[in-house]
Amino acid sequence: MWMLAATVAGAADLVLDEAAGIHGACPAPGAGGRVFGTTWWPVGFSPDGAFASVALTTGDALDEWVFRVQSLVTDQELAAVRWSEPTDRTVAGFLAHDREAIAAALTAHGIAPSEAVLATLPAKRGERTYAVATRAEPDEDPELPGRWVTTISDGTGSKVLDQRPARSVAVTGWLVSGSEPRAAVVLTQEQAAFEGTVNCRIVVVGAHLETGFR
Repeated sequence: MWMLAATVAGAADLVLDEAAGIHGACPAPGAGGRVFGTTWWPVGFSPDGAFASVALTTGDALDEWVFRVQSLVTDQELAAVRWSEPTDRTVAGFLAHDREAIAAALTAHGIAPSEAVLATLPAKRGERTYAVATRAEPDEDPELPGRWVTTISDGTGSKVLDQRPARSVAVTGWLVSGSEPRAAVVLTQEQAAFEGTVNCRIVVVGAHLETGFR
């Protein structure tokens, strides 16, 4: 369990704790291989289903910082600030480099840093116990990776949250909004990569906690 280490005295003063960055559960690389992955910091929620986060993604060609606001209703990206090939790999350096653009996005989408906790699942909330599961659905072509389906259940029913092509998808945890019954479900997705190398990314999908269960 990790505390959400974000503080703010106004959008322009956002601070994230370097040591609180979250790493997905990536598979081990093959002999001589490398892991290209994501270090991820949640920032906070808006009252109407938007969620902000910061990520540092490493790759073979370049590294990239991304501040992202996404809708937890549609899972679509609403705003993003990117810094490719950064000269400073610290989260403080990224926030300083693009402070005005990040502050503008936080303000435009009504994002407030949250005191939520990134918790493991299953998790009890009120009278319901929530669990998130992933399953593979192979492609008709055995050479293709197929797709992974992510579902959430609450003890009374379940619903599909996400479907995506991937080598694997694992559940990392979730954060629950303090202003509405909605959660940001955090997944670790392993993407295709060259032999011996693991390429995994943290992705976030939204889940309303009171509707859609069957």
